[in-house]
Amino acid sequence: MASLVKISSRGVRSLNAHNFRSPWPFVKKGAYGQRKIGPFNYEKWKWPGQNNEFPELSPKWHKENPERLRGYTGTHEEGYIDPVTGKFVVVPEMQAKLVVPNLDGFKLKPYVSYRTDVEIEKRSRIYEAKVKEKGSKALADLYTLEDERWPPPKMDAETLFELSYGEQIRQAYKVSLGDRPFLMIIFEGLLFWKEDMDLWRKKRMRNLDRNCKSVLMSSKTALLILADGAEEMEAVITADVLRRGGIEVTMAGLNGPGTVTCARKTVITPDRALKDVLSTTFDVVILPGGQPGSNTLAASSVVGDVVKAHHKAEKYVAAICAAPIALKSHGIPAALVTSHPSVRTQLEEGGYKYSEDRVVVSDRVVTSRGPGTAFEFALKLVELLAGAEKSKSLVAPMILKL
Repeated sequence: MASLVKISSRGVRSLNAHNFRSPWPFVKKGAYGQRKIGPFNYEKWKWPGQNNEFPELSPKWHKENPERLRGYTGTHEEGYIDPVTGKFVVVPEMQAKLVVPNLDGFKLKPYVSYRTDVEIEKRSRIYEAKVKEKGSKALADLYTLEDERWPPPKMDAETLFELSYGEQIRQAYKVSLGDRPFLMIIFEGLLFWKEDMDLWRKKRMRNLDRNCKSVLMSSKTALLILADGAEEMEAVITADVLRRGGIEVTMAGLNGPGTVTCARKTVITPDRALKDVLSTTFDVVILPGGQPGSNTLAASSVVGDVVKAHHKAEKYVAAICAAPIALKSHGIPAALVTSHPSVRTQLEEGGYKYSEDRVVVSDRVVTSRGPGTAFEFALKLVELLAGAEKSKSLVAPMILKL
């Protein structure tokens, strides 16, 4: 045994930790020479369990000990042991069943304690009502005090700008300084502020400039109406490119929030039901083509009301592929339009002047020809809503050749 214990060369045991570990491995001599007692450490590391101490939880042990498995799984019994035969009798009524609650319509709110914080719940409801009233979170933030926003904003460059100049800009916008747009008023404020900035603040001001642009662009909104039989390329490409351009896109299902089966059997889940956004005004209403989706849009009175209201409010109305026939059905005027060749005759019979250009903009009506022009169609909408510079910046990252 003495050979198994490590002894200090100085004649006393030092306080090093390794001197207090049990000798490893234990070995003894037998008929077949030296053999170990118990597993090696590298074998223990392979054991199941949090501390590698449960070999009975391994698949091998389960296979070799099926009769003892019930005592180690932690599950409740699904029957009883017959005292006469000693066999286990399964009772179907005692079997566990998975109960999944219905969470339709449930929305988890950030920073909310569901046990307390009634004031936080109240603040959240007030802010959500403001978002619904203004149409987007960006606009709601402009008309909401710093300590009333939800979730509480972090102190970033955008918030710093709002705290410093938000009220001043809103007042200047209300009194309307000439015919200059709101964007130019903000730039005037930024450039005037930059003149008095120290060198270390200039980088922060560049961030403010960039954040200010993103806030204004994110306030632009688009409504894309989906009906069964829509052309999936036109719907998805348009929504994706607009979102890359910082535009908030709402894909609304004509028949409700359920899934929409497109012309090539692609299934899309809309963000909202169209009936839920009828009171909201968007910067552009988009009608994707495809059949029978285009005919459905043309025959829908709800779509007609939405398109007419936005055109009357001088918002953009956009249609691609066969969807321009919906413009004809709902009486949306335009001096020049284009479409898929299959519906050209219908548009000319409706009194429209036809063009074979890939994208046409006329009287705040944007039309395009089909799936192959979807990128150009979407980039034109980004140009109209966010500017030509933003539209051009999206081309290279998408490896587009226009």
